[in-house]
Amino acid sequence: MLLILSTAVIAAPTKPITITMSVVDKVTSIPWQEEIVRRFHETQDAIRIELVHLSAQRREKMLTMAAAGTPLNIGYDDPPPIVSWAKHGLVQELNHYLERDRDLYQPFWPVLRQLAMVDGKQYAVPLDLQITGLYYNATMFHEAGLALPWDGMSWEDIVKFGPKLVKRNVDGTIQRWAVQFPRWIIWWFVAWAFGADFFDDPTTPTQFIGDSPEMIATLNFFYDAIHGSGVMAPRTVSQDPAEVLLTRKNVALSMNTTISIGPMLQRGSPDAWDVARHPYGPAGNPAETHGLMWFLFKDANHTDEAWEVLKFFCSEESMRLSVEMQGILVPHRKAAQLWMQLDSRPENRLSFIQALDSARTIPAVAGGDIRTAIEASLFPFVDGRIPLSQVLEDWRTTLPELAKRF
Repeated sequence: MLLILSTAVIAAPTKPITITMSVVDKVTSIPWQEEIVRRFHETQDAIRIELVHLSAQRREKMLTMAAAGTPLNIGYDDPPPIVSWAKHGLVQELNHYLERDRDLYQPFWPVLRQLAMVDGKQYAVPLDLQITGLYYNATMFHEAGLALPWDGMSWEDIVKFGPKLVKRNVDGTIQRWAVQFPRWIIWWFVAWAFGADFFDDPTTPTQFIGDSPEMIATLNFFYDAIHGSGVMAPRTVSQDPAEVLLTRKNVALSMNTTISIGPMLQRGSPDAWDVARHPYGPAGNPAETHGLMWFLFKDANHTDEAWEVLKFFCSEESMRLSVEMQGILVPHRKAAQLWMQLDSRPENRLSFIQALDSARTIPAVAGGDIRTAIEASLFPFVDGRIPLSQVLEDWRTTLPELAKRF
């Protein structure tokens, strides 16, 4: 059923109101977005959507347009920059719209309401959904005589059985490791499993806690897995799961989000592969979830009409079409049922959905200068170039000040 626009919007002036909207710059997203716009235009004559192609330097271009007094009506981005912009007064708060149109968020997974939220105020709505999990090459496990990854498997388990997955060249150098060092910022989410974090609050930090015993245990785990037992690949093995598991075959386990399912399927590899939940640490195995999000620029005109556009993009019809055209997981629970039926692989794709029950949303502080400062010391440490003491000292010096400015 098509989403029906409110009476106030239908009773518009003779000349349609134009709402400018950033094009989602992904190859699969553009046809979907254009089709939703076409369908929206078919439902009414009061609002026209103008898609704006920003391509490279999209964030800088959006901010430049806002500074010049000609902001887009609707932009999109990851949650961390949206939160930062909201704190600087650039993004429209959506609570009054969400309270009025309560049915909009009802079909979405509850945990997603924490995305782009600051002091109880919501600043964006998700257009897709990603959840982290563990991809693995099942053929490698079979050849090593190992049981496949199971629900409840821990990082300690991987360290124990990992040597059986490691393959060496005749000169003793490693050609295949058991597990990849977590790429993107998934290393942060591994720290959660050890009970560690960097700040007391992921959105409004007031205290640095990144030098705790739990964080030290996390750092030592990474170092020992790479330089001690040798089950974890060095950071130079940084390609996506499809590349390392199915093409290069230089690791057996790789953590990433649901976005990797498409590339894994496209490889057409004869090797068997599947997915599993996050490995457990001493504090559990919380997955991370996030998604690209739509938001409204605060100083743009016609926010009511822009909201009507977002409502249409968030409808079950639009979300189902996203699954059909893009093959991606969406935040709408009913539409996501279609995603579960898309392909026979990964056989255990339900594990991603099950992980949402205990998942945590991406920390707002995980973007920009804070993440850069963390990695500036973390990476040299896991590479074996600086000692643990220097990492902690660097973080104690830089991160509290950065948090004050966040």
